[in-house]
Amino acid sequence: MNSAPSTSSVARDQGSATCRGGDSGVRRATPKVSIGLAVYNGEQYLAEALESILAQTFRDFELVICDNNSTDSTPEICARYAAKDTRIRYYRNPINIGGVRNENRSMFLARGSYFKLAAHDDNIAPRFLEECVAVLDANPDVEVCSTGAYFIDAGSNITETRTPRAGTEDRLHHRIRSIARFDDACEATYGLMRMRALKEVRPQTNHLHSDRIVLTELALRRPFHLIEIPLFYKRIHEGNAYRDLRGRMAWFQPELTLTGRIRLPHWQQAADYLTMLSRSRIDPLERLRCGAEVLRCIWRMRRYLAIDVVDGVRMFLRGKGGRCRRYMDESRWR
Repeated sequence: MNSAPSTSSVARDQGSATCRGGDSGVRRATPKVSIGLAVYNGEQYLAEALESILAQTFRDFELVICDNNSTDSTPEICARYAAKDTRIRYYRNPINIGGVRNENRSMFLARGSYFKLAAHDDNIAPRFLEECVAVLDANPDVEVCSTGAYFIDAGSNITETRTPRAGTEDRLHHRIRSIARFDDACEATYGLMRMRALKEVRPQTNHLHSDRIVLTELALRRPFHLIEIPLFYKRIHEGNAYRDLRGRMAWFQPELTLTGRIRLPHWQQAADYLTMLSRSRIDPLERLRCGAEVLRCIWRMRRYLAIDVVDGVRMFLRGKGGRCRRYMDESRWR
């Protein structure tokens, strides 16, 4: 399998970033766990998320914050926390490189054997890392460990409790089927993963549900392990609800505000499913079963694929200027 791009190649592609915190002064021992937190204009919930990470009972971790050139008070919040805890490495990108690229950057900069992706508006219980590390330490074949989840609202009130089992099934094609379901919220994306496994699958790409593709490829390697206790708090609020699928693509690729390029995100998602399957080393018979599940998933997407085409035509008729203006409206990025 192809390895993920190296840190140096990412630096060349994306430019240098200001680093403050744990990288200054003497180089510290390599931590066991790295947490990558990618953020853009996250001032409303960022401090709460950072507090939940720093309150972990498992202490041997680093927190890599990649600030995507935020324009609110996010830089001040990050710098304040980095100044008081040497486990924090804070990077501020000189330009907005896009949401997924920023998430990938946090992984490429990580040094730990285990990696957890964190969102600026989610929280974790104090024993999250301790419980997940214990599972990975005791089970060398487990590559992804996730926990039960509480869904919370803007005021941190619990609205739902979930036990996400997608990816834990014994059969490969059953794992594809469950992760591909739209009612799966991909909670395992924010579980604890072996860095070795992450570097052997294709990183997220710039389209909707790219995290679902990554999870599927990981699930084709090994079943996920689920700790049923809810230790993850997934926040659902107005700021992270999709409003405009075309405008949302500017969150992935801010350069669209200048190029006005027409994007067909569901077609790219379908293509990535097929690419993912072609990369996987699995038994031929099971590959046929998995291929059937991928085709079934693409068939369920048919309405969205049609909308892509229709909206692509509308975007074309807007002209480059109209497309750029639509992409520039950050209220459409959610």
